[in-house]
Amino acid sequence: MARYSKKYFGTKKGVVSYSLIANHLPVVTKIIGANEHESHHVLDLVYNNESDLDIKAISGDMHSINRVNFFFLRMFNYDFMPRFTKFNIRAENNLVGFKKLSSYSKYLIKPIKKTKIDNIIKEWDNGLRILASLALKETTQSVIISKLSSCRKINPTLKALIEFNNIIMSVYMLKYIDDSKIRQSVYRALNRGESFHQIRSAILKISGRKLQGKTDLELEVSNQCNRLLACCIIYYNTAILSELLERAEQLGNKKLCKGIKRLSPVAWQHINMIGKFEFFVKKESLNIGEIANDLMENSEDILVAA
Repeated sequence: MARYSKKYFGTKKGVVSYSLIANHLPVVTKIIGANEHESHHVLDLVYNNESDLDIKAISGDMHSINRVNFFFLRMFNYDFMPRFTKFNIRAENNLVGFKKLSSYSKYLIKPIKKTKIDNIIKEWDNGLRILASLALKETTQSVIISKLSSCRKINPTLKALIEFNNIIMSVYMLKYIDDSKIRQSVYRALNRGESFHQIRSAILKISGRKLQGKTDLELEVSNQCNRLLACCIIYYNTAILSELLERAEQLGNKKLCKGIKRLSPVAWQHINMIGKFEFFVKKESLNIGEIANDLMENSEDILVAA
């Protein structure tokens, strides 16, 4: 699976851990080749989510976007909400409409072309077959996209999917322009993802920024162990912050409550990542209340950190 990638490894080669982050937590992760486009695996990650978290919307950067992701995710009842760079250029080149272009002349924001509805209707049955294969997990999104894109000439089915994709993307773009809350939500989601990447990177420093193993199974075990360690740290931080918030609310300290809510559970400055660790069964569990008591005595530090 190891491949050369200037983006990730410079002149070297390796594999990439691709993760689905939901409210700071990595609910799904998988190993992909460094040469594979991340957007080919978005639906696979979300659709294979077996956690209790019910995910409705998915955000990502430009690497999560391809010609059909808006279509696939919408058909599986997910809202695809990526962050666009150079948004004005992308909007000018990708917006589509159902009417003749002349009917949009009075508007400031105009579509660049008219949607070919006939193409979608003609290839709808083939599109349903593809969706059925994905829903039954008989194949993966990455396989479907690679097959559809393998021909030099775009086949009719792919053309229809792209037409449908452009409709959904145009609706999202218009909402993205009009609603500042959507833009804020997208940036907030991406910032949480970047925070998780930083903690993963800190854990990987122990092994020289490498996943351990030479086989697919060994790499998968190493990747999942790394995710488990990150989850443990996030859970530990969350338990402390929840206890602090409860005590601040009991005291009626609104300023402290506001400060605690601004703190991220993805932090590791207080965690010793290196050294010798001994794992054994301990009858007494960690007392989060005592830790919270110590922190409440220095509540001013919490406000400074926030």
